[in-house]
Amino acid sequence: MPNLQHLQVYAHWMGNKGLEAILDGCPRLESLDIRRCFDLDLKGDLGKRCRQQIKHLKLPHDSTDDVPWPNCDGGDPFGPSARSFGDVEEYWYYSDMNEYIQRHGHDLYLLA
Repeated sequence: MPNLQHLQVYAHWMGNKGLEAILDGCPRLESLDIRRCFDLDLKGDLGKRCRQQIKHLKLPHDSTDDVPWPNCDGGDPFGPSARSFGDVEEYWYYSDMNEYIQRHGHDLYLLA
């Protein structure tokens, strides 16, 4: 994506190779949010490259206070205050899209 200027890859397990692919494929990238991407090793050349190439860089351990969390009443979904989904009744498993549509009554149009 050579014209991409802003990217948020939040809490994704992409590894250094994935980050290198982003930097190589997005030469116009100005802002990159890789908070909570804890599998990155940014101590060496890759971290240096990120700091040189990206004007607005948010690193894995940077604060997440500015992130809106719609599914956790404003809290960090990875933090200790996140809601627990331990009750089986809270989960719905679907064997396919038709089962989901029957349950929720959505009119979805899928491209074949």
